[in-house]
Amino acid sequence: MKHVFDLSVTSRPYRTAQLSSEGPPPPPPPGPVAIFDFTSSLPAEFSLTRASEGTYVDAGGALQIAPADTPRIDHDLMTFASLGLLVEAAGGNQLPYGREMDNAAWLKSNVTITADAHAAPDGTSSADLLNPGGGTTQCRQHATVTENTNYTLSYYALEPSSGGNGIASIRAYDISNGSEIISHKTIPITPGWGRVQVTFITPPGCVELWVNTMYKSYGNYYVWGGQLEVGVQATSYIPIDASPVSRAADVVQYVGADLGTRDVIVVYDDDSEGVLLGQSVAAGWWPALSRPRIKQILAYPVGGIPV
Repeated sequence: MKHVFDLSVTSRPYRTAQLSSEGPPPPPPPGPVAIFDFTSSLPAEFSLTRASEGTYVDAGGALQIAPADTPRIDHDLMTFASLGLLVEAAGGNQLPYGREMDNAAWLKSNVTITADAHAAPDGTSSADLLNPGGGTTQCRQHATVTENTNYTLSYYALEPSSGGNGIASIRAYDISNGSEIISHKTIPITPGWGRVQVTFITPPGCVELWVNTMYKSYGNYYVWGGQLEVGVQATSYIPIDASPVSRAADVVQYVGADLGTRDVIVVYDDDSEGVLLGQSVAAGWWPALSRPRIKQILAYPVGGIPV
């Protein structure tokens, strides 16, 4: 029998392996040596103190009051998703009767207030309905302030089932200089509770304000929890009746085993990340935060954070 062999290049059953002169690829960097999760509770490796009560939104979407020295795991008011541990600086609310728009502390013009007309964010029937009449409508309060200072004015608003137009209004007027700071700002609202807020700087010489939870409005809406505070963002609501009230700072410290020097990733409520290098993760440590709500801390060997 005659055998025929095909010796063409294309008939070869294998190819010669090409060896790299650079050697094998480097191994992947090691993973984190510790992961601390703050989405449901405070990890045992940390302690928290706060010399006052503080509010937060629970997993059911209700605003709750946490006793002093109690961690606050905050949640989204609309979706109920966990936002992580709430860690705030000291703050204060300068609007007395912030939950009672029908109180005489709030001056009304061409607006009807129906008190306790709806369930508020805290679950109590304490939200007031503001119903504008003809002309310029106002629900406002006087406030004493400091010039050249950042302030944030906020309140919770809810679109009613009828009579609303999907917007709420907010205003800050400089009494000292006789001029508008924030004039008739309108903000969209929905049938679910949301927070209306505006931040501004008091002009030179400004020591008195009018602040409005309704101004030149064209539809009604529910209002609860007015707050005026120093700072560039609205912090957790501070319940207030007749007099200004303060909230103490949250102080968090690491109390776990000494991890030595580590590079750290901090995961915030919006899933953004902050990278802190060369952190001494030992007793008393806590990262410098750029946002007040934290979901996770991941500790890596120095130089080990994935690129």
